[in-house]
Formats: sequence, C-alpha cells, structure tokens
Amino acid sequence: MKQFDDVVFKVNKRKYEIDDRLKYYLKDKKKQSKLSNEVIASRLNVPKTMVEHWFRTDKYFSVPNKELWEDIKKLLSINTDEFDNQIMEFVEEDNRFDMGNRVYSTDVVCPTITANSEVKIYEKTKSE
Repeated sequence: MKQFDDVVFKVNKRKYEIDDRLKYYLKDKKKQSKLSNEVIASRLNVPKTMVEHWFRTDKYFSVPNKELWEDIKKLLSINTDEFDNQIMEFVEEDNRFDMGNRVYSTDVVCPTITANSEVKIYEKTKSE
C-alpha cells in the first residue's frame, strides 16, 4: 500500500543561481532603451505587472521567463550571453511538498475552502 508521504512531484529548478547583477543590468538596459513598461508588455504580449517585476532591484525582482528571454534581448538590445544560462537552463528534480502529503480525514470535507467551494457544515450527533 502506498503511503501518503511517498508522494513525489517532479519540479523544474534553475540549474544555476541567479547572479544579483542581472537585476541592475536589466534595469540599465531598459533605461537605455527608453521603452516604457507598457510598450514592452505590449510588444511581448504579456501583462504589464509581469514586466514591472523584471526591472525591480528589490526583493520583488522577478527573472524573465526563459520562453521570452530571446525576445527581451532583442527588444532591449542586449548583446551579451552572460546571463543566458542562468535564465534558460533548468533541471528536473524530485521534490516533496508538505501540503501535498497531508490528509486530514478520509470521510469529511477538506478544511481548505476556496471561493468556488460549496461549503458544507457537518455537526456531530450524540450517536456518533
């Protein structure tokens, strides 16, 4: 019988650590390009909020998607391949997620309630 703690998920993890210089480099290239976040988002067909995170230098900085990296390089006239491996290369690993292995009960509603959930309340009777 398979135990719940045996559940393993495949995840993609960056092969290389992201160099902190990337965020400052991207911000400088954007400034040199004189393109607004709106223009970049429009040309790449992505949400503006996604683009905004690529050019931050604080803890909310986000690495551009590997699928978009070549287009970003063209758009911002990035001629170096210095950051390519950090952005483009991933490895698949086995991982266990604590929440994925939890079982609260096999015969009642899960305690997680989402906006689309139908909420059901069960009351114990004296006979239970």
